[in-house]
Amino acid sequence: MKKTILIAIFLFVSCTAVQVTRHPDYFYPPNPNPKLIRIYSQGLYPNNPFIIIGQVSIDATWTISEKEATKKVQLRAASIGGSGIILTNTRINMVAFNRSVTTRGVATFYGNQVNYYAVHTDNTLYMPVAKIYGYVIRWLGQ
Repeated sequence: MKKTILIAIFLFVSCTAVQVTRHPDYFYPPNPNPKLIRIYSQGLYPNNPFIIIGQVSIDATWTISEKEATKKVQLRAASIGGSGIILTNTRINMVAFNRSVTTRGVATFYGNQVNYYAVHTDNTLYMPVAKIYGYVIRWLGQ
């Protein structure tokens, strides 16, 4: 039972959702070497002239390593003929998972009246959800 739970957790945690949406006006053959696709951080832009051929969305919440996420982004961008990726926005939200609420209390009696004092302990798990957005680019003249 424990082994099954650990495997399920590992599979759930090891996923990095990467979505690449191709621009409807541009059709290019796949880039044969995804490892050469350069990723530009927010605020940095390449010196070479380029066109935007798609959008990228990365759900980095469950990513184990940056290396894994980078590889997935490069593979997806290469599939639509990309030469690089420009990251433009990062959004981090908090998600709460309510695992349970524990109630403990004390009852006191006064004549025929019952007074009850309850203490609720919240067992909520808070987790940051990180989404990264950007554009897939292709060098002009390539």
